Formats: sequence, structure tokens, C-alpha cells
Amino acid sequence: MILNTRVSRYYTVEYTIRLCSGLCNRCGVGMVDVGNLRAIRAIADSGSISAAARQLGMSQPGLSRLVERMETEFATALFNRGRAGAEITPDGEIVLKFATETLAAYDKLVASLGTGHREGVDTVRVVASTTPGEYLLPMIAGGFTKNCTEISIETLIVDSGAVANHLLSRNYDVGFTGTNSGTPGLTFVPVARDEIVLAVPASHRFAKLTEVDAGSLAGERLLWRERGSGTYETVVSVLAQRGHIIKNSSSFVTLGSTQALVSAVDSGLGLGFVTMRAIEHFATSRVVPVRISGGKMTRDLLLVYETHRKLSHGALGFIGYVREWAAANRDFTPHEPTA
Repeated sequence: MILNTRVSRYYTVEYTIRLCSGLCNRCGVGMVDVGNLRAIRAIADSGSISAAARQLGMSQPGLSRLVERMETEFATALFNRGRAGAEITPDGEIVLKFATETLAAYDKLVASLGTGHREGVDTVRVVASTTPGEYLLPMIAGGFTKNCTEISIETLIVDSGAVANHLLSRNYDVGFTGTNSGTPGLTFVPVARDEIVLAVPASHRFAKLTEVDAGSLAGERLLWRERGSGTYETVVSVLAQRGHIIKNSSSFVTLGSTQALVSAVDSGLGLGFVTMRAIEHFATSRVVPVRISGGKMTRDLLLVYETHRKLSHGALGFIGYVREWAAANRDFTPHEPTA
């Protein structure tokens, strides 16, 4: 079994660039993503971000952030939001036309490169929440690619709560998440351990400590991932078990990604809970990891798939590889925080 991301990505990106160059000179290739285009079409068709999120198996905040990122990339509003729903703007109509044409061409391309056209080619669709999607999946997929050449992998990063929805709706074959939702019909397999720490600016008084009491966070501006993210749910749950109830206040700031949160800490905006992997990944001396007293705040990162679904040979091969990787890397955890 072989993983060849170059085949599908090459044709997709080449075709997208050609269409996009006739649309405008502001849209970067990074934002021209099939999933993003499907999201724009779903919102335009339903007239509601909430309705489109349910259709796509995403959370409403997650879809709203996706639209905001696209609007930032295009430097224009795509939808006017209001109580009546989401009304597409004139610039949004241009993007919608592009999305409709591109998706039709993409689907035609995929069909022409499908198993009926090329014997043995398979596509494994993987949906993952932020932490495993950004810090674990690339490592696993990279190892898989060394031994495979004829399986294409398509990935989507969503909130933890949306992973189960995508799998049960069969939009995706395999998932990774930082939260075991216990959803009936799904199998959850621990593949790595993750530690969540408090990220603090190096100039903060906590930076010289290896751990602080949760009660000492009173009066500090706290930066959070959004509700529904595995990081948020883990922190709230663990602190509640230790007798600390988290309540929203004016000193709370919610950020839509781990990268944004670490960058905000780096800028001195506040303190925030993140995976240790993120701090190691950014490798900045201006952000320091500190534990909360009471023991490590850990969780499992999980492989998840539909228990009784008949999956393709490619998806089964990928699941088998992940299980083997997990067995060989049971102690794969971030490094210890240092004062």
C-alpha cells in the first residue's frame, strides 16, 4: 500500500492556480482549498452559517472562523451576517462562482483519476482536530509515505466535536481527536499521550516557576481555545476535578487556533493553555511552559473510525499502520517543562 499525495495535489493545485489567476490577484493558493470552497457553497445555498455547519458536520464557531480566514485572505467580506442569516455579498458571488466551477472541475478530475481509470489508486480521507492534526498526523503520514506510492490522503482540520460527525456522515474515513466523546458506533484507539500546560511570557512572574496553583490565575488575563476544542474541554474538566470552576469573564480571550494562542502569549496579551507540542514546535524562548499544581494535565490523542463500516483497503492499511506506529511509540510524549 502506497501513499502518494503528490499525484492528487499536483493536479489540484495546478488547475486551481489557472482558474484563480483569472479571478483576482489577491487569493493565495493556501486558501484555495476544496473544503473551503464547499463551505462557501453550503453557506450560500442554505443562507445560514449554522445550517451549513450542520450540513458539513462542523461546529458553527469552526465554520465562522473558516469564513473569517477566507475574508482576511481575500481582503473582502463574503457574507453579511445578521439575525436573518448570512447574505452573500457581491464579492462573495464572485467567489461562489469560482467555487462552483472549481468544484465541478475537481469532481470531474477525481472521477477521471479514480479506480476505474487507474487500477489500484485509493484515497483515504482523514479528519483531525487541531492538536493531532497539526502535531501528530504529519509525522504518521510522513512515515506511511515512505512505504506507499498509490494511496492519496486528503485531510481536514476541525474542532474535536466535529470529528465524530464527519465520520458518522461518512464524509471522511479515519479521524484523529484529543477527546473521547464515547460516540456510539465509533472505535477510539489511543495512539499518543499529550500534555497541556500553561503558556506564559518569559517576562511574566510565573516563568521562573515549574508549576503554579490554579487559584493564582485569578486576576490574570486568560487566553482560551474555543468551546468544543479538545484542549478547552480537557482543561475545564481537569480543573473542575481539582475544585476550580472556570467562568467566563471580561478577562477571557478566545482564540481560534493553537498557533494564534501561542502568538498572543508571545505578544504579552495573556496566559493560555496549550499542548506542550505547540511550544516545542514554535521553539521560542519568549514563551515558557508551566504546569498547574496537582499533577500533569494529560490526555490521550486518539485514532477514531466507524466500528462496523466497510472501509477501503487503503483506509484499512492506514489504520493498521497507525496502530503499529502507536505500539512502537507508546511513550511518545512531549519533553518535560524546564524552569
